[in-house]
Amino acid sequence: MRDLITYAFINARIRAMYGKFLTEEKWEELLQAKDLPGALAALRGTLYDTFIREDVVRDKGLEFIERALVFNDTGIHQKILKNMRHNSRARKVIELLRERDEINEIKVMLRCWHDKKITDGREHVLPEAFVPPLDVGRVMSSRNMDELVNAFDGSPYQSAFFSSSKKYRETGSLFYIESALDREHFERLWREVDRLPGSDRTVAARLLGIETDIENISCLIRLRQYFDFSSADLSLVMLPRGYRVDERMMRQLFIKEGLGDMVRGMAVRPYQDLASLFGPEMERSALFLLEAALYQVLFKEARRVMGGFPFTIGTILAYLILKRAETRKMISILYGKEYGMPPDRIKKALVC
Repeated sequence: MRDLITYAFINARIRAMYGKFLTEEKWEELLQAKDLPGALAALRGTLYDTFIREDVVRDKGLEFIERALVFNDTGIHQKILKNMRHNSRARKVIELLRERDEINEIKVMLRCWHDKKITDGREHVLPEAFVPPLDVGRVMSSRNMDELVNAFDGSPYQSAFFSSSKKYRETGSLFYIESALDREHFERLWREVDRLPGSDRTVAARLLGIETDIENISCLIRLRQYFDFSSADLSLVMLPRGYRVDERMMRQLFIKEGLGDMVRGMAVRPYQDLASLFGPEMERSALFLLEAALYQVLFKEARRVMGGFPFTIGTILAYLILKRAETRKMISILYGKEYGMPPDRIKKALVC
């Protein structure tokens, strides 16, 4: 009963926040704006106009606005957590999802460290995104892999550095470290999902499983198309527990001769429409269309959950998925306007 009351309260808050999403008419107004100042003007009176302003863009640039949007999403995530019981199983899942912001910031730090951009990190990352705080300066000033591993002492990410450090030393590539961070995050996440009660576990497994499938499929195709990658290393980079695409299917798809054959092999429900989208001679340029089609499956499912039974973790997960998607869409449009791209071209580059 206590969880039901908690979900009722959170559901009301989330639906109120969901009601503030930009309308289709507003998105079209943004797309049709003549230039970046015109797009910024179109945002007046929306929830974004407090920090996406022409004077801020002029003084600090779009990169600052992008960081502000990401940090705003982190703040929303924190507000949701404050309204959940501290010892609830659902709260532990939502807490783990907040790690994704931290992992993205760690990846930015790693690339700066790898490229020997020795700074205190503040011009590249959002130190405020870490809960508890991480010593960003210590990470950025690490002189070797051992010091880098030690800089994450006490954090949930240190084991990922341990498990991938050998591959990094062998290849000099951050790819395996970044993959290990993602893998271990999903392993922790799925352990908590498995502890959820029945209805929560079902909806969480579907939404997070579809997300996992998208990440794995996108990674698989890029590895095949752009890198000299051995299928023996798939277990090092594949995320666990996809909704329909498991490791066995991934290995079978990896040995397919053509990209079109790979895509048709993935065309299982709920991805059955992929087979009709791409022919045998699928080109590399179609990769973006494939990812967009996959994300449409996720967004459709999230919207279905938002309109369904409210007293589960699904409402929270669906909102977070759709909010991140809105943020990515906003960032894409603003950069498109800054670069002078026509509306049709910007629209084709959007995945939501």
